[in-house]
Amino acid sequence: MKITRLIIGIVFLVGLTSCSPPQYTNDKEIEKAIEGLYSATGMEDVAQVERCETKLKKLHEEGKFSADVWKYLQEVIQQAKAGKWTNARDKCYKLIKGQKGT
Repeated sequence: MKITRLIIGIVFLVGLTSCSPPQYTNDKEIEKAIEGLYSATGMEDVAQVERCETKLKKLHEEGKFSADVWKYLQEVIQQAKAGKWTNARDKCYKLIKGQKGT
């Protein structure tokens, strides 16, 4: 019985940590670019999503945010390009609201 509770507890904790979006630095340029992506998903505008992707890729290549953040953003972008606008918008919103200190 104790082992079962321990396993359930571990699974619950792993689930909690995996649900949190990655963190990025408090940088106005990054925030503006991510908010632009959020707006593009709201407008359901693939061309704007691609412009945001270009900007975000440049910021990532400049080392402005981690590989985890970039991977997360790529998932948002792929969902948008696949026409899964609500999923993309919700995921992007989660990233924005999930930042510590916001």
